[in-house]
Amino acid sequence: EFFRITSELSALTKQFDALVGFMDFSANFITSFVASLNKKPYILSVRCEVSNAIELLDFPDVTAEIVKMTYSNANLVVCNSEASRQDIVNTYCVNKDKTFVLKNPLDLEYIKTATLEPVDVTDEKLFQKTTIIAVGRLCYQKNYFRLFEAMRYLLDERGDAANLLVLGDGE
Repeated sequence: EFFRITSELSALTKQFDALVGFMDFSANFITSFVASLNKKPYILSVRCEVSNAIELLDFPDVTAEIVKMTYSNANLVVCNSEASRQDIVNTYCVNKDKTFVLKNPLDLEYIKTATLEPVDVTDEKLFQKTTIIAVGRLCYQKNYFRLFEAMRYLLDERGDAANLLVLGDGE
């Protein structure tokens, strides 16, 4: 399957000046491979802390070496957070000058407007004290464990009791 995909992509690549990989791991590996075969520059994206995500894969040591080779040879690596950027720079030897942080967009006007809406009576108790809300896929890559540790820190070290509301679907 890999060779069929790379062969078809190589044929298409001739009409483009550069390639862009928009997904972590497999798609970025293929983008890098096809770009290298066709001597084209390539840009990759990172939307997680790669070193954490790799631990879930079947061959983490092999994958780590492929990540190092793939991402360090990219012309540019676009990360969605400073944490993702630091992870690939520090763990996979990617030149920081070849990285760029482009955060996920937020509709700030909508958020401001939504904060003015009244809270439903059934939810009032939840919001009587500080409430932290996390929204996203319920998966290892989102690192909710770190959030749980932060909540424990707030309670144990600072004595701040807060509610935690996690919203999302699993994979």
